[in-house]
Amino acid sequence: MSFLFLANRTFSNWLLRHIETLVLLRLLIMSKLHIGNLSYGINDEMLYEVFIQYGPLTEWFVVKRDGRSCGFGFVTFDAEEDARYAIRKLDGQELNGRSLRVSIANSQTSVRGARGEKKVQANENPFDTRRGHYV
Repeated sequence: MSFLFLANRTFSNWLLRHIETLVLLRLLIMSKLHIGNLSYGINDEMLYEVFIQYGPLTEWFVVKRDGRSCGFGFVTFDAEEDARYAIRKLDGQELNGRSLRVSIANSQTSVRGARGEKKVQANENPFDTRRGHYV
């Protein structure tokens, strides 16, 4: 019985010490958006101009390979509420002739390649330059 009490108390103490970090991490995760189906002509500045209308941004970029757009990007808002508002307003809207797909970014993105589906990190380049295709 005393072991369970000590384990519970130890976890409670750890949680109290790290609660602020956990809350900040959750807010960061929930405020990062994946922007899919971007026109290949969209650059970082154009992405910024579209999303700044919905709240302050901390990060924004179009994923590129060899200097050319891969057709998707990421935007991070200061606040989770702004990110959710942007999703409601922009998901399915047309930008440069393409219907945007706006969603909360996962820590991993699924990429289909010549060998089926593979999970890659959001900041990892899924293009295998040695083989010339997506992995």
